[in-house]
Amino acid sequence: MLAPIAAISAGAIASYAGVGWIKLPTDGYWWYVSLAIVVVALDLYKYTYHRLQHAIPFLRAMHSFHHSANGVTFITGGRHFWFERVLSDAFLPIMAILFRVPPDMAIAVGFIFFIPDTCAHLNVRIPLGRFVTWVNNPQWHRIHHSIHPEHRDKNFAAFFPLLDILFGTAWVPKPDEYPATGLVPAERVDIINSVACIVCSALILGGLGATVHAQTPSNCKEPRAGTSRVPMLSPPLANVVTGKGRLQFYSAPNLHCPISGVFVIPNDELVACAQTNDGWSSVMYLNRGMGNDVSGWVRSARLKVTGTIAPK
Repeated sequence: MLAPIAAISAGAIASYAGVGWIKLPTDGYWWYVSLAIVVVALDLYKYTYHRLQHAIPFLRAMHSFHHSANGVTFITGGRHFWFERVLSDAFLPIMAILFRVPPDMAIAVGFIFFIPDTCAHLNVRIPLGRFVTWVNNPQWHRIHHSIHPEHRDKNFAAFFPLLDILFGTAWVPKPDEYPATGLVPAERVDIINSVACIVCSALILGGLGATVHAQTPSNCKEPRAGTSRVPMLSPPLANVVTGKGRLQFYSAPNLHCPISGVFVIPNDELVACAQTNDGWSSVMYLNRGMGNDVSGWVRSARLKVTGTIAPK
């Protein structure tokens, strides 16, 4: 039920931050090189977030539900407190911000992680010998779910156990080491932290609702010019675009309302007829070459006044 809200939130955050800072090459064999980069980066992200789930009290209170299963099975891999996935997907879309990943590569990455990450919860004995540290597997991850205190906060990796080795959280299991699983006997789900978690969840979801409301098309409605907030410029002002890069056109004075594919560049001339108190200008671009004019809103800071335009 929360998946659509999580998707909207993740999309809004990624869009605001600028989706895909890094565009990886996908031509020929470069596709496989880029796939490897994404897999390693995602595994590092999963490892980091997993360690935070064990280090931060209110995150641990949620994550303890996953660890409370006395029998680790395939189903345990998806047995998480409802807000964990919302938190990781909706508020921390790190991968979407960092990489511009084509759909076919995203599907491949999901399949690659399904095998070691999800299947690591299988209740099977597969002795891998010296290969146990090569890729996440049921024996390696079982240590992470062990009830023994010496195994606490060990073997976090989702794909490459090498991360555990590098960061000092590895416990290399012996060939016949398959401990009982569940919460450590001295550990229990902290009621206070659980309540705090629910309160934080409600507050964050409330903030998410406000964010989603702020992105609705109604906020892209053109404001009425000639008011105290949007005074008219009489006569209109001739301006030239300054600075570097494109100057995006918006349908309203709101960064969340861009007009797709409509922009001007430095030294283009615009006519401004209104200006808001918070740094937006209502402008018109006279496209003399194509014969069509474009109107919209731009950031006033990129404009330099060059004169006035007499009313016709």
